[in-house]
Amino acid sequence: MKVLAVISRVLVGLLFIFSGFVKANDPLGFSYKLEEYYHVFGLNFLSSTALYQAMFISVLEMVLGFAVLMGTRMKVTGSLILGMIIFFTMLTGFTAISNWFFENPDSGTTKWFADLFGFDPKKIYYMTDCGCFGEFIKLTPWQSFYKDLILLAFIIIIFIRRKHTRSIFSRTMQTNIIVTLSVAFTVFTGYCNMYLPMVNFLNWQNDNDVATLITCPPDAPKDSVQNVFIYNVKGVDTEFSYDDMMTGKIPTDAKFIDRRDKVIIKGCQPKIMGFTMFTKDNVDFKDTMLRNNDYQLLVISYDLEHARKNGMKKVAELAKEFIEKDGKKVWGLTASTLDDAEKIRHEYGLIFDFYNTDAKMLKSMIRSNAGLILMKGSVVIDSWPARSIPKAEKIRKLMAKGK
Repeated sequence: MKVLAVISRVLVGLLFIFSGFVKANDPLGFSYKLEEYYHVFGLNFLSSTALYQAMFISVLEMVLGFAVLMGTRMKVTGSLILGMIIFFTMLTGFTAISNWFFENPDSGTTKWFADLFGFDPKKIYYMTDCGCFGEFIKLTPWQSFYKDLILLAFIIIIFIRRKHTRSIFSRTMQTNIIVTLSVAFTVFTGYCNMYLPMVNFLNWQNDNDVATLITCPPDAPKDSVQNVFIYNVKGVDTEFSYDDMMTGKIPTDAKFIDRRDKVIIKGCQPKIMGFTMFTKDNVDFKDTMLRNNDYQLLVISYDLEHARKNGMKKVAELAKEFIEKDGKKVWGLTASTLDDAEKIRHEYGLIFDFYNTDAKMLKSMIRSNAGLILMKGSVVIDSWPARSIPKAEKIRKLMAKGK
């Protein structure tokens, strides 16, 4: 049992540190995931503090990870990690089951629970990933739930052995280490929030070719879809396949309800989905932008009204030089209305046009409002947050290097 407890501490400690680091590296991204969860549970009033919660949770995870590894204050540490994993297991389990209800709205099990709790399975918010490891590793809710169950088993062992675990450090040294780590991790995640993640796991990272990420290769597997026919059989909606219908397996007294396409095997999913650049007239300029083989700048702001003012002023200065002196193209992308964008354009003296893009997409491009992305054709060269918009000279140096 003692050896098993040591192995459990090492595995759990390292996983908590890794999970916390990925979240601390991208606190804004984690806060967006928290907001999704609050939306699911009807706790939208918590969204206003989601960023601070994200930073606190990530720091807590890393500190607890080191505490478990060092055997620090295990009575408290063991109780905290057990409470956290129980909460996360319940959360991922609920999300996974909710997704199953959404995917199987006509199932008898779904209908039974829907009648019992009074919900519409077709209106369930579908959570694609749990956010456990940020953008680095995307786990589905089911994968995350199984991971949490395994982790729970290891943590229970740690909890049982908590009173028998002794640290090699004195209590004073343990306290100093924990305080130092807490301050260091808080500074780290604060820096990543003020600027950009130190390690960029987003799809719009340097050297990525966006044109290849918005589509699947021609030889990539496609969705395998089956025609499903819904019939009411003795008061129960039941699914039948086309073969069932052809072989006469559908009862003669069954009443036809609906026909739908059911994905049996998922095919290739592009890494970037839903990227658009619409004008007021609903003309999509996405392809025009991606086919421009020259250097170009994308100005990203999901909410122009709340974009950092100093950053927007610097963007205006840079864009003016980039367009007038260098003869390059600048594109503005926003989720604000284009009427509002026009007002902001005149307010800051911006000499480029804005296009509409989904807010979630813009947040996945760069963790800053506003942000700047330099591209050559469809390849990302570099990106900057509103706090550190570069001078035109820096952009020219990058272009001169042929990056």
